[in-house]
Amino acid sequence: MPNYDFNWQRGYDFVEPLKIAAGTRLIHSTVYDNSVRNPGNPDPTQPVTWGLQSHQEMLYGDVVFSWVDETSERPIHDHALNEATQWVGFSDADMSGGVSPNEVSERQRQRMGQMFQRGDADGDGELSIREFYAVQQAMARQRGRGGGAGD
Repeated sequence: MPNYDFNWQRGYDFVEPLKIAAGTRLIHSTVYDNSVRNPGNPDPTQPVTWGLQSHQEMLYGDVVFSWVDETSERPIHDHALNEATQWVGFSDADMSGGVSPNEVSERQRQRMGQMFQRGDADGDGELSIREFYAVQQAMARQRGRGGGAGD
């Protein structure tokens, strides 16, 4: 967000909500200017680490949204699909739109077992949001029958 304003700490609301087309990818990326060229930097000689104080890095980026035509009586949101979307978004280091085994930690690769091979329906070597969602749904169905696959 160019020209960031410190007063937006709690959030920034557009005057008019943005309507975004289905399938659009929203990418949040942050670059910090901890140099002498930044007039808002009190001391460029000091490293900035994560923390809860204003002089520390405390970035948290989120997007609040609602679905077009969604009402309380007619919900559209799919919580499991949203979680799959977030996982792919957090894990997709090369921003390809999917997650390959080399983009997750060794622990995650071991925990996920054969998920990459079983779920990669199009054979491109990574899990897209829909592929990951499908695998998660299949695993949930197996756990419901006492299967426990992936546990």
